Amino acid sequence: MEPGRAVLVDWGWAVRGPAWLDPALAVVRLIATGGQSPAAAQAWASRLPAWRDVPDRVLTDFAGAEARYWEDITRRRPEPWSRALADAARAWAAYRAL
Repeated sequence: MEPGRAVLVDWGWAVRGPAWLDPALAVVRLIATGGQSPAAAQAWASRLPAWRDVPDRVLTDFAGAEARYWEDITRRRPEPWSRALADAARAWAAYRAL
């Protein structure tokens, strides 16, 4: 590691999927734990080639699905970490719906 350099580690699921999926999942975490706004988190993701070709509707639908996913987890496991991710996913979905 170099001083002043951040490294993002994503422990993705071991499944096949579209290349934009990892950055989309990272957006939620940047909002939840990185203190980023939905706009700032998306701006980070938009720098990645995999993000650039994704239709807006796909990202909007995914953000909504992610919000529902974390709401379900929070109902079953109402803990600070799940609430933070549910709040972040909900904020991203609301931003995408504008």
